[in-house]
Amino acid sequence: MLRRSVRSQPLFASGVGNRPGLLAAGGLYTVLLLMAALVGLPFFWMIVSSLKPLNQVFNFEQWLPSPPLWENYGNALQKAPFGRYLFNSTFTSVAILFGQYLTIIPAAYAFARLTFPGRNTIFLIILATIMVPIQVTFIPAFVVISAFDWKDTYWALIIPFITSAFGIFLLRQSFLQVPQDYLDAARLDGVRPHRRDAPCDGRRSMCRR
Repeated sequence: MLRRSVRSQPLFASGVGNRPGLLAAGGLYTVLLLMAALVGLPFFWMIVSSLKPLNQVFNFEQWLPSPPLWENYGNALQKAPFGRYLFNSTFTSVAILFGQYLTIIPAAYAFARLTFPGRNTIFLIILATIMVPIQVTFIPAFVVISAFDWKDTYWALIIPFITSAFGIFLLRQSFLQVPQDYLDAARLDGVRPHRRDAPCDGRRSMCRR
């Protein structure tokens, strides 16, 4: 009886006799549209400004380019090696992401599931580094990069960001959400934490002990 009496109601019930609900919904959508326009305005200004001549870029009374200069994009590509810029950004981003996979995931798993002396102390030290402003690390990072002679190389863009204290914390919390019973059951089936074993089909030769 209790379940039958409970019915899901919309956030703003609409109907002819429910004018306050219609007004509330209309006010909400109006605010959302204004906020969306406010967020999209910089992108709109960026696109229309890219099609303007130089003397119209800072003319705030003229929003639309007259006439639109599509050749601005071709001129920009000729004056700067944007292809090289795109490759540098893509390569360093992928390398940093791959490096963080290799460092963050094992560290987070160790802090979440393994037991070793000083685990909590080391984890607290790693968390404390999150409170250090990144500007403080610029000079020490430059000294290390200079000592290894990595200036003007990709190593200088990749190695300082090869790991992340926040990433370790985030994945550790995610690992802790997995019940320990699942891991215990996997160990009973012969699965090892450092490798991927084939499933046991019941035959002694196929089961890993």
